Amino acid sequence: MSIDGSYLGLPFTIGRNKSVVFGMLKGRIWTRIQSWKHQFLSAAGKEMLIKSVMLAIPNYYFNVFLIPLSICVDIESCLNAFWWGNKKKEESRGIHWSDWDKLCLPKNLGGMGFRKLRDFNLAMLSKQGWKLLSSPNSLVYRVFHAKYFYNSDFLNAKLGANPSYVWRSLMAAQEIVRKGTRWRIGRGNSLRMELGCGMATVLGDADREVIRKIVLLNNIEEDRLIWYPEVRGTFLVKSAYRMSFGDRRNDRVGEEFFWKWF
Repeated sequence: MSIDGSYLGLPFTIGRNKSVVFGMLKGRIWTRIQSWKHQFLSAAGKEMLIKSVMLAIPNYYFNVFLIPLSICVDIESCLNAFWWGNKKKEESRGIHWSDWDKLCLPKNLGGMGFRKLRDFNLAMLSKQGWKLLSSPNSLVYRVFHAKYFYNSDFLNAKLGANPSYVWRSLMAAQEIVRKGTRWRIGRGNSLRMELGCGMATVLGDADREVIRKIVLLNNIEEDRLIWYPEVRGTFLVKSAYRMSFGDRRNDRVGEEFFWKWF
């Protein structure tokens, strides 16, 4: 088996020129667009094809690799051209009345709800980061733990020396995982809370003694990590995407997502 080949559709090695390795994603989407451009498609038909077919093509790669931003921008340009293309005039590219960023806004904010590819890529990678944080018995955790964060966890891991591109990709999503992770306190065995004295003292001596004397019930669950944007604490890619997209735009998107969730 050649080291330059692939396994389960993913390349073994990623060289310096990542645009060459991942450029085929753009080619696959462009081929689909060429096969559809002669058809008379309604706006609803185009929306369905973009969301259910073309935006799903790179998902398999998004789970493992951080796709170069240039590739994401090129794919978005192709999708934007397809969306605004003139279906009546074959040689006309149509007028782009809005850029892709605005089309990615929710429909209640004037967009079409399409995905911003870089943000969705980071959301998919944050799913893998969450697994490294919440599934310590898995094989992939043991491999990365032994090599990259032996004395810590994923939230406090460092890039390290000579890391693989997969690890670089996961580290790109570390901040999203950090922002969305909270502890749900149960017995308190997994956390260390300082109740001592000093400039940071919040509780008085009497309060600390009362806390220490609290008797825990037998049915209290253990401390566990939760994904706080979701009520049940379960990680969802869509909430990680909303977090990334809203933070990057630094406008009403994050606020709108919050109130809709609330």
